Amino acid sequence: EREIVKEPVHFSINKILKFLRQRIGGWTYERVVRWIEELEAIPITFVNSFYKSSTEEFKEKIYFHVLSHLRIYEKKDRKRNRIRGYGYFKFHDEILENLINFYVHPIRLDVISSFKKDKERTIFLYIYLDRMLSNQNSFHKNLKDLFDEMDWSQEQIRWPSDRKAKLLPVI
Repeated sequence: EREIVKEPVHFSINKILKFLRQRIGGWTYERVVRWIEELEAIPITFVNSFYKSSTEEFKEKIYFHVLSHLRIYEKKDRKRNRIRGYGYFKFHDEILENLINFYVHPIRLDVISSFKKDKERTIFLYIYLDRMLSNQNSFHKNLKDLFDEMDWSQEQIRWPSDRKAKLLPVI
């Protein structure tokens, strides 16, 4: 049995920016801090339902966040007129256990951060395709069904050529 790593993960905002190939400082710094704060704020609910007999149903709900601990320290560097941020976080134990046991499929942040056009639709399509291709080598779906499944049908795209034109910038 694997032991869960109990130590928090230490980070530097500048190292995160370098990894993402982003300019250090200014609005990129603030954006990364906001991403980390949003990661901490994501609520998760595990719902376990089971039956004890034919008449009794039990539900257990467990509420938690992705991160169990988050600390961000900021220090102003007067020489370069920049803020240096660093800190640490710790994934919630259940999530960390799933990560260690490979029960999850990671999303590549470097790929997502490289998206330029139609960012929201691109991220949505990337996550959808990533999930579909996690267990198979190829995936086929016609565009009408894809638009229906991804709930993009509200855009009233009637012709296949229009659907293709909407997806080309995303692809």
